[in-house]
Amino acid sequence: MSREAEESPRPAKAGHGSTLVSEDPATGAASGPLGCYLVRHDVVVRENVSKIVSEQGIEMGRTSFISISVESANDEISAVKIGGQCQFVGEGFIEV
Repeated sequence: MSREAEESPRPAKAGHGSTLVSEDPATGAASGPLGCYLVRHDVVVRENVSKIVSEQGIEMGRTSFISISVESANDEISAVKIGGQCQFVGEGFIEV
C-alpha cells in the first residue's frame, strides 16, 4: 500500500500482480474493506464521505482504478460504495 500512485495523481494504491498467475486485475470485492480499513485507522483523512481511488493491476499490464467512498457519522462507518468502469474481454457458454 502506498499513498503515491504510479499511473496518475491518486490518493491510494493497493494490490499486487504476477505475470505467472491468472488473476483479476481489479478486485472490487476487496476494495470496500480496504476503504473501511484506511478510514478507520486514519490512513486517509476521515470526512463525512472519504473518497479513495485504488490502483490495481499495474504489474500485470492491466491498470485498473476503483473508486471507493466511505461514509462516516459520529466516528462510525455508515456506508461503503465502490465503482469504476469495465471493459468487455470475452464471453462463453457452459452446457450442462
